[in-house]
Amino acid sequence: MAKTLSELLESDEIEDTIFDDNALAACDIRGKYFRDCRFQHLRLAEISLRDCTFEDCIFESCDLTMATVAGAAFHEARFRRTKLMGVDWTDVRGMIFTATFEECNLSHATFAKRKLCGMVLRDCRIHESTFLQVDLRQAVFTGSDLLGTRFLDTDL
Repeated sequence: MAKTLSELLESDEIEDTIFDDNALAACDIRGKYFRDCRFQHLRLAEISLRDCTFEDCIFESCDLTMATVAGAAFHEARFRRTKLMGVDWTDVRGMIFTATFEECNLSHATFAKRKLCGMVLRDCRIHESTFLQVDLRQAVFTGSDLLGTRFLDTDL
């Protein structure tokens, strides 16, 4: 028998789960550890992902506009066709985070003081965003629209 959303979220560690119910937006998921999970077609604008860990997770066709990611960790996370407008990635946990962005909207985002070597941002809209003191060596921006984006004291 499948667990309900509330039963799943009673645990601090959640594995191998597909989230496709917008009820997640009303839940407190701060501090949760997600491994091999898929988040699809969710409207999670302004959600707090504070102190969460996402390992080998996929976010597909989600809206994470203005999400709070301070203290969150992303290890091999993949974002596809997801809105991440206005997200400030400055305070994610650890100096290195590994994420792939494909066909995402990262407009008005901020990346500061991060090692993003080899990060993939393919076919993304990245308007009016800021990369400040970021190591972007070997990063891939193929097909991305960088209109108005600023790269300040950044290694390309």
